[in-house]
Amino acid sequence: MSDQNKDDFNARIAKAQAERAKLDQKTERAQQKYESISGASMALRLSAEMVSALVVGLFIGIMLDRWFKTSPLFLLIFFGFGLAAGILGGIRAYRNFNAELAARAQAQGDGPTNGTDTP
Repeated sequence: MSDQNKDDFNARIAKAQAERAKLDQKTERAQQKYESISGASMALRLSAEMVSALVVGLFIGIMLDRWFKTSPLFLLIFFGFGLAAGILGGIRAYRNFNAELAARAQAQGDGPTNGTDTP
């Protein structure tokens, strides 16, 4: 092998090692972020999202009812919007949590399984 080929080869190896180190560092940060998440913290987050969306919807409904001098019309409409927003926010948070856990498992080499011992 000539000196130029060796230098090129060494440069490619160094580049690959640097990219691998960067990927490992990202994986470690993701692992540390989600190691502390427990079921109770996830439940607290989901319930907080639901309650906050309902409170905002009720507040907007009450204010619009007072402004337009309607009885429970806007209260009921925005209660429904708040309920829908809370449910969708909970679903979104749950999906993000599961996606992060799947990425973490894949980064660790566990990968998705199909229910059998064979890949």
